[in-house]
Amino acid sequence: MASALYCYSLVPRAQARHGATKAELIAAIYTPDTVAFHAAEEVFNSLTSDEEGLGALEVTDTASGRARYHLAVTQTLRMFFKQAKGAVQPEDRDAYLWDRTRALAQANQGHFDQVLPVAMPDVATAPRAVVFADVDQNSKTRLVVLDPRRWTLLNGRDTPTRGDIAALLGVGQGAIPVDNAASCVIACVNTQRRDAVRKRATEVLAWRSVLDQLDAEDEKRPEAAAELRAATERVDADLLKAFQHYAYVTRTDKVDVDWKRFDDDTPSGTGGDASGIDAGPTGGRGGRPSGSSGGAGGTTARGGAYRRYSLEVPNRSLVDPEARRALANLFQAVLDTIDPDTGGDVQLLDLQLNLTADTAAVEEIEQRASGAEASWQEEELDF
Repeated sequence: MASALYCYSLVPRAQARHGATKAELIAAIYTPDTVAFHAAEEVFNSLTSDEEGLGALEVTDTASGRARYHLAVTQTLRMFFKQAKGAVQPEDRDAYLWDRTRALAQANQGHFDQVLPVAMPDVATAPRAVVFADVDQNSKTRLVVLDPRRWTLLNGRDTPTRGDIAALLGVGQGAIPVDNAASCVIACVNTQRRDAVRKRATEVLAWRSVLDQLDAEDEKRPEAAAELRAATERVDADLLKAFQHYAYVTRTDKVDVDWKRFDDDTPSGTGGDASGIDAGPTGGRGGRPSGSSGGAGGTTARGGAYRRYSLEVPNRSLVDPEARRALANLFQAVLDTIDPDTGGDVQLLDLQLNLTADTAAVEEIEQRASGAEASWQEEELDF
């Protein structure tokens, strides 16, 4: 298919057309006996993907609404960007995210007297008392923002993070000595949303690299600068949404940690005003953030504003990797809302899908379907 695209890009077409349509590219490799249509379409999706596709690919929208694809013969911004994106190191990406986290937290201090970013320790085995040495302070309400490089919640493996937060608040096994736990709130990133914002951060660093490569007089420079500004804004917006979780200590008949999270995309645990957390303590240890319950069973603040929602996904093909990824992220977000900390319930109603695949590839699905008490049967193809 790539060879066909190359030829379509070089050879003049009738009516001054340039490049090829999706149908023409799929027809270049589709044969009923050896290459099925869905396989040809999957090749096309890979070839044109923003993540894994051709760096020299250019897409032109026509008056008829059908996109035409061709290979550029000059160095384009897309080529610069894809090359720079592949060179971004995970350590640099995560360091950039932590820098932005601290800046956003300081800029959105809100009702808190102080914002305390806690960085990932240089030594992974550093004692908790050393890592959180600066957190316990008297006469100040504090928003403690945890480094997303180390601490995340709701990934199925967040026990170490929960243990560290509880210990920081002086609760549970391994608790560190604290005198003012009631006057601080801990903000932590959501694992799934952190993974999404990491991709945004990679784009920012890539566009920075592109600008460094372009001469000051290069006509591509203004467009690259605009892309950098837009990418930076997307990182900041997604990073605020990613800090979805916060925790604080409650005191009733016992001292416990109340785990909270924002379920809509507007508030954030890194912003005092945006989060809606009112730093209540004005007299030292006796206060608590608003939203915590002071009556019996005060740690059961999970029974807040519950609603019943329904989700209906329209019929669609999932050959495109981006469509599969979007649907998987949607289902994961739904499942993440139900856990021991937030309560709630989710029911599966009439989920049905049609899958066309090689028989050897579906053996694991058949086994898992049996374990989940799902119906699984083979049907005859109608083409």
